[in-house]
Amino acid sequence: MKKFKLVCGIDISKSSLSMASIAGDEMLAQKSYPNTAAGLEQLYQDLLKLEREAGQILICLENTGVYMEKLLLAFKESGFFLWVVNPLMIKYARVSFDRLKTDQVDARKIAQFGYMMQSKAQQYRPLRAKEAQMKDLFLLRSQLVKLRTQVKNFSTTNLDKAIPCLMSNSIWKQVREQLTAMIKEVEGQLQQLSLSDKAMKRTYQILLSIPGIGPVCAWQLIYTTQHFERFLSHKQFAAYSGTAPFEVQSGSSIKRKARISKKAAVNIKTNLSLAALRQIRKNMVFHQYYKYMKDHEHKHHLWIINSIRNMLIKLAFDLVKKDKLFDLEIFLKNKKSWAKFLTLS
Repeated sequence: MKKFKLVCGIDISKSSLSMASIAGDEMLAQKSYPNTAAGLEQLYQDLLKLEREAGQILICLENTGVYMEKLLLAFKESGFFLWVVNPLMIKYARVSFDRLKTDQVDARKIAQFGYMMQSKAQQYRPLRAKEAQMKDLFLLRSQLVKLRTQVKNFSTTNLDKAIPCLMSNSIWKQVREQLTAMIKEVEGQLQQLSLSDKAMKRTYQILLSIPGIGPVCAWQLIYTTQHFERFLSHKQFAAYSGTAPFEVQSGSSIKRKARISKKAAVNIKTNLSLAALRQIRKNMVFHQYYKYMKDHEHKHHLWIINSIRNMLIKLAFDLVKKDKLFDLEIFLKNKKSWAKFLTLS
């Protein structure tokens, strides 16, 4: 078990950084810095004053999206052990019952969490250049799709009026067409990026061979899993995406059947749901399975959809690991219990 000489907790906001550190069992003085190049340089110097050996410094911080990018980029080659933690982990760790919430209090809680859990610390691994580019393009596409939906709703609302405004209808139509053209342009860039690298191209082809998984879902899986290297298994990814059911049991009075958690990566879960829904239609791969589970096993619609989502996740991880395209005959042979339910579209 690795034990660090200095554990530092950093609470990051848009304009400032609050730092608290623990050396041994002692909480050291706290300090705040501006979230700028000069502030990060001062933080770097102060950390080395507290502990000269960079490899013995654990920096624990919450995942705050774009706000933490400056620090991660500045400390990339510093030698510090950077641990980016999901905020929910710290929240439910209950390191303190203090209800006071300030940046300095949060930094102290993060430092305490890092100190208690340092044996489980995982070194931050940044996205590769092409994965980061894919993520940015994918998020841009998602934002454009949301804007197009909003514009469509504006247009529909206008048409529902007793006397619609003709100019509004014309302008919203033009905006919608422009957004559609932009979305296609971004999708073209994503397609080129998927085929620009030999390894990425192969992974992309494998994912597209799986029933229900289209380009959008494939792009998201590639950058989220960091080319299927971020997660150790499909079960770990299922827990992350919110499709893995968990049982709750305590003593003899509290017992609840296994169910999925609402704490999930919603966008991934949604795209996997769309992939599953495409495959339960008539003459599609999972149609007979869906029909049997619903009519004979009396399973709820959402239970069946979640079962198919987990199968798609397992297929994606297994096939990418084996570097093989999806083959329905092999799938039926390996899944004999499914053979009477599945049909080729």
